[in-house]
Amino acid sequence: MKLTKSFESGLAIMLLIARQSPNCPITARQLAKQLNTSATYSQKLLRKLVVAELVKSAPGNCGGFTLAREASKITLADIVTALGGNQPSFQPSDLVNRAIGNTATTTVITQPFRTADLVWLQVLNQTTLSALIN
Repeated sequence: MKLTKSFESGLAIMLLIARQSPNCPITARQLAKQLNTSATYSQKLLRKLVVAELVKSAPGNCGGFTLAREASKITLADIVTALGGNQPSFQPSDLVNRAIGNTATTTVITQPFRTADLVWLQVLNQTTLSALIN
């Protein structure tokens, strides 16, 4: 797995939303202002978080964003995956096969990386959003 460049911004958005009262949605504009980013960029990240069902959007004059579930039920792994970080850390091309001439070697090389990705995901699953805001 690898973190996207937008992960830190997305995590910051999640933390700000988690600190809001569930009865008081926060707008994309407010989030952008607090993070000193553009509203368009915040909206792009919020869309990914809504699609992943980590946040929900409330339309209207008093609308904005709230968590879709309790902060104690959202993990760092959820946020990483929502923001596009669920890609393998090592994606071999044909270079190894050309160097060694054996397709079985590629599998031997990629297996430790797959295992590392799974372990990394397990560790991220152990930290919840609520642990970060308390």
